[in-house]
Amino acid sequence: MPKGEFEAIPQAVLADTALIDLINEVQLYHTGARVSAAALSNAKANVEPGPIRRCDMSRIYRHQNTLYALEMTGAQLKKYLEWSVGFYKTYKEGDLSPSFDPEVPLYNYDMFEGVNYTIDVSKEPGARIQELSWSDGTPVLDDQTFVIAVNSYRATSNLLTPGTIYEEGNLPKLLESDVHGNVGDIRAREPYRPLASIHKSSAIIHSSSSSATSISLNWAIAAMLPANAAAPQ
Repeated sequence: MPKGEFEAIPQAVLADTALIDLINEVQLYHTGARVSAAALSNAKANVEPGPIRRCDMSRIYRHQNTLYALEMTGAQLKKYLEWSVGFYKTYKEGDLSPSFDPEVPLYNYDMFEGVNYTIDVSKEPGARIQELSWSDGTPVLDDQTFVIAVNSYRATSNLLTPGTIYEEGNLPKLLESDVHGNVGDIRAREPYRPLASIHKSSAIIHSSSSSATSISLNWAIAAMLPANAAAPQ
């Protein structure tokens, strides 16, 4: 995890990072999904450059979740994204750094692989996702269907249960639950433990995938500039 732009704020909640990419890439690998979503469960989690160890996996993914594959539409994805970025408070004049809704825990802020998008925190919740596109730059259409990989907590608590994100009758479709859940001796963590063998000859480097997640921070830059200076466009 690279050093944060703002002290005491995890960089993963400000921009795309290799750590979240790692979790999402494993979920994509095991499901064959086009999109994956994952949250940072521990704000201090990190893996240093070098060989990946099993203890590293426990540090960055410590919850007893399994892996689900769902089918959803582009419109449902946009709604999911908007729900997730409710994690941020709306910018108010004079704010010098991003701030977060204290009622939304870190583990309810999902970050996505397989799509590009920008979060504009100057907008009110429900209107913050900008420029949503696939990794190749083509727009995500409302009526497109695709497979998304998520953990069991997100699937059962929010995506397949009406109320928090979707209304009854407009839920994503469950395709498979507990993907690879019968492998190994610790069933609940198996979807994530294979990371050690998949990448056992690899090393963590400080780079991110091609999927871009960025937060519009021109307001923060402007707030720190002299009154006669212009924020970058």
